[in-house]
Amino acid sequence: MSVISMKGNIKYAITLDPGVWIFDDRKFLFNQDLVTKKPAIDSEIEAIDQERQIREGNILPPTLQSEKKYKKQKMLEGTFAIYFEPFLNNAEPNPTATTCIFHSVDGKHSFSLEEAGKLLFCFCKNGKPLRKGGPIHVYSADGIEPITNVTEIVII
Repeated sequence: MSVISMKGNIKYAITLDPGVWIFDDRKFLFNQDLVTKKPAIDSEIEAIDQERQIREGNILPPTLQSEKKYKKQKMLEGTFAIYFEPFLNNAEPNPTATTCIFHSVDGKHSFSLEEAGKLLFCFCKNGKPLRKGGPIHVYSADGIEPITNVTEIVII
């Protein structure tokens, strides 16, 4: 199963498709060893690129071309994750909702809504979608063991 349904005590039931997150600007390079640290924002890097283009003109110096090649390489070989919080916010949990339950092949894993918003979804490893244990691996801030084989998310 490559999509995950999100339902329960929410205003909008949502279907999450990790296959399209590679195009999402909210994704970031994921390093399992650094799970507890907040990722750098790519918009700062993009702002620097725009300033550089204004300063150097519309010509493409060799460094800009190699930087674009590096970004493409990073996309093809990178391991990416995305925070769960924007998806949780889009579903609009009802005021009575308190808990988020991740159903997986291994059982159920419960988090408070506040904790759930801080979870990371790893969806791509070495440039490839997660097949084994996928479609996502859910990491908490402690980063110890991910929740794998997630089939459904229920808000109660």
